[in-house]
Amino acid sequence: YEDPLVESIMKETNGLGINHVLDIDTSNGDTQVDDLRKRMILKCLGTQSTWITNRQDFELHPSEINQLSLRGSSLSFVNQHSWSCSGVKQSRLLHIVQDVLSKSEQGEISLPVPACFAIDNIQNAAQAIHNFDEKNTQTVVVRL
Repeated sequence: YEDPLVESIMKETNGLGINHVLDIDTSNGDTQVDDLRKRMILKCLGTQSTWITNRQDFELHPSEINQLSLRGSSLSFVNQHSWSCSGVKQSRLLHIVQDVLSKSEQGEISLPVPACFAIDNIQNAAQAIHNFDEKNTQTVVVRL
């Protein structure tokens, strides 16, 4: 694998790949970042996995669709404004977030975080997201 993140993920999963990817777009329309992100995610997906994105203008090439199909994987879209439409969905999403945070706190999973900011530095956190280059994970944590 040419990317350290992909290599790390495949090592941690014994080459099986991951079950779910929540891909939140921060590329600001940069097609090089989009292409890199797509290649990385496709390499990391396991069989019967789900790729979830918030991109409204998301496109896959036929070869990328073929890769998803061969893995039995699916592509889903998230619209943050529709989350509040269904109370059932809210509780389901909340349960998932609580489960991920609990597992992270217990050390069962580790999340690569290149930067951590206190809530009073929220402007610096937003600036850091925009300043990351394509080799970074484009993730920050804001502590409350």
